[in-house]
Amino acid sequence: MNILISHVFGAWNKGDWILLQEIIRLIKDSFPNAEISGISRDPELQERIFKDVTWYQRLDTSFHKR
Repeated sequence: MNILISHVFGAWNKGDWILLQEIIRLIKDSFPNAEISGISRDPELQERIFKDVTWYQRLDTSFHKR
């Protein structure tokens, strides 16, 4: 099973960091064989903290006016 966590702020925001840590723990407890991936603005930083998750770069938000 593959599980993707998106919209991760993680280490940049301490509240999100704790929530993300708990989400990862709950996923591992419920689905021990799951492969967990995440999308973040700073995947290198997340990799240093959450080593069991495969991190990908988030696409930047476009503020282009129509």
